[in-house]
Amino acid sequence: MESSDWIALLAVSIALCSAWFAYKTWTESKRANIINEIAIHQKDYDHFVERYRDEFTKYDNNKNLGDSFAEACRKAAADYQLSYRHAESKLKVLRAKL
Repeated sequence: MESSDWIALLAVSIALCSAWFAYKTWTESKRANIINEIAIHQKDYDHFVERYRDEFTKYDNNKNLGDSFAEACRKAAADYQLSYRHAESKLKVLRAKL
């Protein structure tokens, strides 16, 4: 083998290593983006659960305000429950991607 063949072989091996590192970097960045998205949805989920519980606490503390207030609390709680279940389903999908 001539020296130019060795240089070409070295260049090919360096190119293969470079491609492998680029692939690993791409997969790790993709994973980091998913983890970041999970953190965002987890905050949303925590917020909706907290607001859901607050509606029941508000109702318990103000039972004497009548049926219209109770109905408003139940409706708000149902909305928050729907929201946190939606966030929970998104979290399950994202966690499955990891």
